[in-house]
Amino acid sequence: MTFPRPKEYKRDLRRTVLTRRVAVTAEHAAAAGKAIQHCILGLPAFQDAAVVMAYAPVRNEVETGGLIEKALSAGKRVALPVTETSRKVIYPRIITRYPEDLVPGPFGIAEPCPFCPVAAAEEVDLIIVPGVAFDARGFRLGYGEGYYDRFFPLTSGVSIGIAYSFQLVDTVFPEEHDWPVDFVITEEITIETGAGANRRT
Repeated sequence: MTFPRPKEYKRDLRRTVLTRRVAVTAEHAAAAGKAIQHCILGLPAFQDAAVVMAYAPVRNEVETGGLIEKALSAGKRVALPVTETSRKVIYPRIITRYPEDLVPGPFGIAEPCPFCPVAAAEEVDLIIVPGVAFDARGFRLGYGEGYYDRFFPLTSGVSIGIAYSFQLVDTVFPEEHDWPVDFVITEEITIETGAGANRRT
């Protein structure tokens, strides 16, 4: 008898979850985004953060625009990732206006324009992380390129994976190079994993 390899499991899980995410209605997306935003705004990790790194949503990811605007209004420095495909890395650039400071980037993802100043990874206090799926230990299934897993070791910032409730699964079949997040937040539940902090120490 042969068993599926972890990469095959990940491929099938990615396909299943992305198919379901595409089907999320605008009403569900809006309600979920507001609930998740409310949870994040109440966290001391957000309230104490001077530099918040978020993301511009694509392909029906959880909406972040309201959270970005709240952070800017609170006087926080807000960064979004810029993707450097040649080295398969991301790095943060600071924005002061959303979405006016954004331009089209790789993979159809909006990112800060080249005139936005670069922030050092170690300056980032809080990272809002997208994902295809998460498990309760904080491990994340992305699109398979490892951009965030390369970024996390460069910062001591608290990481929060946000997703719809159906994106929280029993396991994402993590591998040695995978880096867990400190929190997983859906519209229904907030999980403090502590896993990311353990890996940083």
